[in-house]
Amino acid sequence: MHAFRGEVNVCLSYNMLVKISVLATVLVVSTLLHAQQNHRCFADAIKQAKALLIFHTGTDVNVSVENTFKVLAPLRNPVNRRQYFDVLEVHGHVYRANYQMRLIYAQIPDTCALMGQEIIERSSP
Repeated sequence: MHAFRGEVNVCLSYNMLVKISVLATVLVVSTLLHAQQNHRCFADAIKQAKALLIFHTGTDVNVSVENTFKVLAPLRNPVNRRQYFDVLEVHGHVYRANYQMRLIYAQIPDTCALMGQEIIERSSP
């Protein structure tokens, strides 16, 4: 009987470990999603993306920028390797053309210092 009880304890421990792993995964994913939806520079990124798209295409006719964004992996500052920049990706459109823009912000608390920007047309030449 003692061997049986030992086997039950092993099974319970394994089941508990699986439950804890699943819970930890859910917490990490939900935290990352929450962080993506609440980046401090979200509003500025949307505004800057529209200005970049207008500058790039030379027109403000039929220009639209999606009201969503994606937080990408931080970039290392090329001048000071100990610092990183936040990267926000925003999508926009002009007529039928689709654009992807990446806005690069300094990691300074309570400010949105735009350090760089990229734009690329999403098409197949």
